[in-house]
Amino acid sequence: MATIPQGPNAPPPVVPPPGAPGMIAAAGSGTPPTPPGPPDWRKPAFDFLADSTKQMITVATGVVTATVLFSKDLDSAARNWALAAWIVLTLSVCAGIFALFNMSGNLHRAAEGIIPHPDVNAGGIKSCSKFQVLAFVAGVFLLVPFGFHAIRVQPADNPKPTTINCIVPNMPAPVIIQVPALAPNEKKSTGKKASTKKQLQGR
Repeated sequence: MATIPQGPNAPPPVVPPPGAPGMIAAAGSGTPPTPPGPPDWRKPAFDFLADSTKQMITVATGVVTATVLFSKDLDSAARNWALAAWIVLTLSVCAGIFALFNMSGNLHRAAEGIIPHPDVNAGGIKSCSKFQVLAFVAGVFLLVPFGFHAIRVQPADNPKPTTINCIVPNMPAPVIIQVPALAPNEKKSTGKKASTKKQLQGR
């Protein structure tokens, strides 16, 4: 059995570097290091919940925009289903926004010490998230009959007349030449000249 040399020839003790993971020891004590505690999953839980809420808000907004653009040429039944889906999906978007507000408020209260720690199962967060999910699912189911009606609509046989607007330039205004009026003396002289010419021609 090997023996560890003592005295000045003894090897130096092995000291872990400061901040090494898994090595927590009391200063000035000979107690062995203790392993770190379990990780705190509250922050990832808030991150995942916020990302899921934002994704549902984005999808619901995109579905409403797409159905609005493609519903102008559909019949009244399809439009009624689309209107119902728009209302429910809009409520889902509003509930998601309120859920994000409640998450921010919960984190702020925990930072201020009003509550002991942040909790994703808080009343406002939980209720808003549940309502958002239920409204989103209901809106998607309402879009199914809307899609059936949209597929069954046949294009019209008679195409709509096309109106073409032609821009015609304005005609130029007519030119008006004003002839100056003759004075009474000039009228008499012109009349005498005309009579003398007729007499000469008669001769």
